[in-house]
Amino acid sequence: MDHDGRITIKDIAKETNLSIATVSRVLANTGEHNGETVKKSTKCCHQNGLY
Repeated sequence: MDHDGRITIKDIAKETNLSIATVSRVLANTGEHNGETVKKSTKCCHQNGLY
């Protein structure tokens, strides 16, 4: 979390062991992604109120 308590893509990437770019592409729905990568990213985002 950054200094004011907001969850960022960087936080999601760190928590899921994915790159920032991968999380960003999943959220933007660009490119092709492994189903597990999408599931892991979106689940974490939902749990943290980001997505």
